[in-house]
Amino acid sequence: MSLISDGLLLAAAVAAIFYCFVVSRRLGGLKRQSADLTTKLGELDRTVSQVRVAISEGRELANAENERLNEIRKQTDRLRRELLSARSTLEKSIAKQPAASAPPVEDDPISRIKRLQRRQKVRSAS
Repeated sequence: MSLISDGLLLAAAVAAIFYCFVVSRRLGGLKRQSADLTTKLGELDRTVSQVRVAISEGRELANAENERLNEIRKQTDRLRRELLSARSTLEKSIAKQPAASAPPVEDDPISRIKRLQRRQKVRSAS
Protein backbone atom coordinates (compact mmCIF):
# COMPACT_ATOMS: atom_id res chain seq x y z
CA MET A 1 0.00 0.00 0.00
CA SER A 2 2.88 2.28 0.75
CA LEU A 3 4.24 1.63 -2.71
CA ILE A 4 0.96 2.83 -4.26
CA SER A 5 0.88 5.89 -2.07
CA ASP A 6 4.54 6.64 -2.92
CA GLY A 7 3.69 6.28 -6.60
CA LEU A 8 0.73 8.63 -6.24
CA LEU A 9 2.84 11.14 -4.33
CA LEU A 10 5.51 10.95 -7.02
CA ALA A 11 2.90 11.44 -9.75
CA ALA A 12 1.45 14.39 -7.85
CA ALA A 13 4.94 15.88 -7.42
CA VAL A 14 5.65 15.48 -11.17
CA ALA A 15 2.29 17.06 -11.99
CA ALA A 16 3.06 19.95 -9.60
CA ILE A 17 6.50 20.43 -11.19
CA PHE A 18 4.97 20.45 -14.67
CA TYR A 19 2.25 22.87 -13.52
CA CYS A 20 4.85 25.18 -11.93
CA PHE A 21 6.91 25.08 -15.14
CA VAL A 22 3.86 26.06 -17.24
CA VAL A 23 2.88 28.82 -14.81
CA SER A 24 6.49 30.11 -14.79
CA ARG A 25 6.55 30.32 -18.60
CA ARG A 26 3.20 32.12 -18.68
CA LEU A 27 4.38 34.59 -16.04
CA GLY A 28 7.53 35.25 -18.07
CA GLY A 29 5.38 35.92 -21.14
CA LEU A 30 3.17 38.25 -19.15
CA LYS A 31 6.23 40.13 -17.88
CA ARG A 32 7.50 40.59 -21.47
CA GLN A 33 4.06 41.74 -22.61
CA SER A 34 3.88 44.11 -19.66
CA ALA A 35 7.25 45.62 -20.61
CA ASP A 36 6.14 45.97 -24.24
CA LEU A 37 2.86 47.54 -23.16
CA THR A 38 4.69 50.00 -20.90
CA THR A 39 6.96 51.00 -23.81
CA LYS A 40 4.02 51.42 -26.17
CA LEU A 41 2.07 53.46 -23.61
CA GLY A 42 5.09 55.74 -23.20
CA GLU A 43 5.24 56.24 -26.97
CA LEU A 44 1.51 56.90 -27.07
CA ASP A 45 1.85 59.47 -24.28
CA ARG A 46 4.63 61.28 -26.18
CA THR A 47 2.55 61.25 -29.35
CA VAL A 48 -0.49 62.65 -27.53
CA SER A 49 1.68 65.42 -26.07
CA GLN A 50 3.00 66.28 -29.51
CA VAL A 51 -0.52 66.35 -30.95
CA ARG A 52 -1.67 68.65 -28.14
CA VAL A 53 1.21 71.03 -28.83
CA ALA A 54 0.42 70.97 -32.56
CA ILE A 55 -3.25 71.67 -31.88
CA SER A 56 -2.46 74.61 -29.61
CA GLU A 57 -0.05 76.04 -32.21
CA GLY A 58 -2.73 75.58 -34.87
CA ARG A 59 -5.26 77.43 -32.72
CA GLU A 60 -2.83 80.29 -32.17
CA LEU A 61 -2.17 80.51 -35.90
CA ALA A 62 -5.88 80.38 -36.66
CA ASN A 63 -6.59 83.18 -34.17
CA ALA A 64 -3.81 85.33 -35.62
CA GLU A 65 -5.09 84.69 -39.14
CA ASN A 66 -8.64 85.50 -38.03
CA GLU A 67 -7.50 88.82 -36.61
CA ARG A 68 -5.60 89.61 -39.81
CA LEU A 69 -8.63 88.76 -41.94
CA ASN A 70 -10.85 90.92 -39.73
CA GLU A 71 -8.49 93.86 -40.31
CA ILE A 72 -8.58 93.25 -44.06
CA ARG A 73 -12.37 93.05 -43.97
CA LYS A 74 -12.55 96.36 -42.10
CA GLN A 75 -10.26 97.96 -44.67
CA THR A 76 -12.32 96.64 -47.57
CA ASP A 77 -15.53 97.90 -45.95
CA ARG A 78 -13.94 101.33 -45.51
CA LEU A 79 -12.73 101.33 -49.14
CA ARG A 80 -16.17 100.22 -50.35
CA ARG A 81 -17.80 103.12 -48.52
CA GLU A 82 -15.27 105.53 -49.99
CA LEU A 83 -15.86 104.17 -53.50
CA LEU A 84 -19.63 104.45 -53.09
CA SER A 85 -19.22 108.02 -51.90
CA ALA A 86 -16.94 108.82 -54.84
CA ARG A 87 -19.40 107.23 -57.27
CA SER A 88 -22.32 109.21 -55.92
CA THR A 89 -20.25 112.41 -56.08
CA LEU A 90 -19.29 111.62 -59.68
CA GLU A 91 -22.89 110.87 -60.61
CA LYS A 92 -24.00 114.19 -59.09
CA SER A 93 -21.33 116.12 -60.96
CA ILE A 94 -22.25 114.39 -64.24
CA ALA A 95 -25.91 115.15 -63.64
CA LYS A 96 -25.10 118.87 -63.16
CA GLN A 97 -23.18 119.13 -66.46
CA PRO A 98 -25.15 119.93 -69.59
CA ALA A 99 -25.72 116.97 -71.87
CA ALA A 100 -23.19 116.88 -74.67
CA SER A 101 -24.09 115.63 -78.06
CA ALA A 102 -23.09 112.04 -78.51
CA PRO A 103 -20.40 111.33 -81.10
CA PRO A 104 -21.64 109.67 -84.23
CA VAL A 105 -21.75 105.94 -84.01
CA GLU A 106 -19.29 104.33 -86.37
CA ASP A 107 -19.70 100.64 -86.92
CA ASP A 108 -16.55 100.30 -88.96
CA PRO A 109 -13.65 98.74 -86.94
CA ILE A 110 -11.09 100.95 -88.65
CA SER A 111 -13.03 104.06 -87.61
CA ARG A 112 -13.04 102.82 -84.03
CA ILE A 113 -9.28 102.30 -84.06
CA LYS A 114 -8.72 105.80 -85.45
CA ARG A 115 -11.01 107.30 -82.81
CA LEU A 116 -9.13 105.46 -80.03
CA GLN A 117 -5.79 106.67 -81.41
CA ARG A 118 -7.04 110.29 -81.42
CA ARG A 119 -8.14 109.93 -77.79
CA GLN A 120 -4.76 108.52 -76.81
CA LYS A 121 -2.99 111.42 -78.55
CA VAL A 122 -5.17 113.90 -76.68
CA ARG A 123 -4.45 112.18 -73.35
CA SER A 124 -0.70 111.93 -73.97
CA ALA A 125 -0.59 115.62 -74.90
CA SER A 126 -2.21 116.57 -71.59
